[in-house]
Amino acid sequence: MDHKRILIVEDEPEVSSAVRELLEIFGFKVETASSGEQGLKKMESFSPHVLLLDMGLPDIDGYHVLRSVRERER
Repeated sequence: MDHKRILIVEDEPEVSSAVRELLEIFGFKVETASSGEQGLKKMESFSPHVLLLDMGLPDIDGYHVLRSVRERER
């Protein structure tokens, strides 16, 4: 079975951990990042199928991360 990869970009460790645990119970392969910059780096190395993105990140906001991801996809 091909496990879907999900990247969680969330700066609150409790939220990130809880969502990760739930998704792993359902068989997803999950990675986390605690900042927008870290999320962008993990996008390249992890190549997730799904991105769960906090829009209010402390370094670069989620909107900037999303624009960067879309630009790379082109």
